[in-house]
Amino acid sequence: MKKRYFYNVLLFLTACAAAVQADVIHLKSGGQMEGEIIEESADLLKLRLQMGGTLNIKKDRIERIEEKEFFLSPSAEYKRRKGNIGKTNAQGHYELALFCIRHRMYPEAIAELNTTLKLDANFKGKVEERIKEVREKQKSHLYNEAVFYSGTHQYGKAIAYLNKLMELYPKDNKTVPLAKKLKDEITGKLGKQEILSDVDSVRSKTGKQEEILLLGIRRDSTSLEALIDLTSSSNPKTRAAAIDALSIRKDEKALNSLMKAAADKNAVVRKKAARALGELGNARAVESIVQLLSDKSEGVREEAAIALGKIGSQKAVSALARVLRDANMDVRLSAIEALGKIGDSKATRPLISALGRENLKVRVEIYDALGAIADPEAVKPLLTAIRDEMLIGQEHIIRALGQIGDKPAVDGLIKLFVSLKAESLLEKLIITLRKIENEKVVPAIAAVLKHSSPGIREKAASTLGSMKDKRAVPYLKDALRDPSDSVRIAAAKAIQNIQIQD
Repeated sequence: MKKRYFYNVLLFLTACAAAVQADVIHLKSGGQMEGEIIEESADLLKLRLQMGGTLNIKKDRIERIEEKEFFLSPSAEYKRRKGNIGKTNAQGHYELALFCIRHRMYPEAIAELNTTLKLDANFKGKVEERIKEVREKQKSHLYNEAVFYSGTHQYGKAIAYLNKLMELYPKDNKTVPLAKKLKDEITGKLGKQEILSDVDSVRSKTGKQEEILLLGIRRDSTSLEALIDLTSSSNPKTRAAAIDALSIRKDEKALNSLMKAAADKNAVVRKKAARALGELGNARAVESIVQLLSDKSEGVREEAAIALGKIGSQKAVSALARVLRDANMDVRLSAIEALGKIGDSKATRPLISALGRENLKVRVEIYDALGAIADPEAVKPLLTAIRDEMLIGQEHIIRALGQIGDKPAVDGLIKLFVSLKAESLLEKLIITLRKIENEKVVPAIAAVLKHSSPGIREKAASTLGSMKDKRAVPYLKDALRDPSDSVRIAAAKAIQNIQIQD
């Protein structure tokens, strides 16, 4: 009775195994059939039917193929089938190779195909076609598995698949470069994890900040990625230190992270982000920095203005002009300096308007900015301002007019020889005119040779000599009769310099 029971169970399991090993072919017509795919070409599938016999099916008739599950794993099923194949059964080994291909058992598939060819040379065409197919599928499988494990942070498994791919197909010009690139990326991620772990292990706040800043000195991509990660730390001091390090690196890859940091909830982080963006100098950051000009923190507003000056984009002019009314003087000074660096004439009128409400320190910065912009529209207001300005302010106005250097500016500077009394201003005026190429300059400086001050006359003579303009010689010869020894000597040297030039 027991024997009969076990015999029936064995028959049942065998029948089940046979049933679940079949493939279900769903046809476009709505019908279906079950069997095992034993051969495949570009157009046809050859199916061993469960009811017996074989059938060729055109692939264009097939809607889909459903693979039924095995009671055994594919590898166990492979071993079972292999044990049932006769040693000389080439067709059996070929069919087993197809089974292996369907279940991504590529090394086994190649082994079975090679066995098939050894047993029967008539399989050569089919075997070569299948081996080519297997190799392409194997390369794709190994790479895709590596991508999957890399995406799930299982880097060890990913690298194992990549190493296998490069070992099997070292000369493949398509897949191997991709594999090497992915391996480098994974290696970088592993290195980044190690860096972040090292930073996290430092307990001292000062030590941690030093560790982060040292990453800014390095030039490898791994440390850069670690710093970018640290800008998202939950600790504001860590974020600030990472931004300082990125400010040292000045790498465009950090741009997006720094722009994000410009909106950080911590004022220190926002300030440092503005500074780092200014050091980077990328115009894409202008909009993010402009937002900081309205920040509640004075330090952030000041740093934002400085950063916009470093970037030098004309897109920031209007926003910086509005800052000229900021309540904080340091913020206004930074905005004025930035406008001067940008050099857009749209800033001229706002700067001139600000003169009437500012103290001497700020007015001096405005004069310098107007000189840097060199807009002729500023000449008249500057000549008006110099009348009542303090000595240091007058010096800066003279320099600004010299930088503008157009005809009205030159005419205005020459007229100042009459109105200005301070010798330091007159010397500044002579030096400024000397740098301008204008036909009126030489006669104007030569006229100063009649000034009441020997020091001013001497300065005029030596300046004419340095200009090396022959038109100055007659004036200098007259100066040889000057009552002051120093003036006569300066005139003689000036004539000599001009004659040497000839």
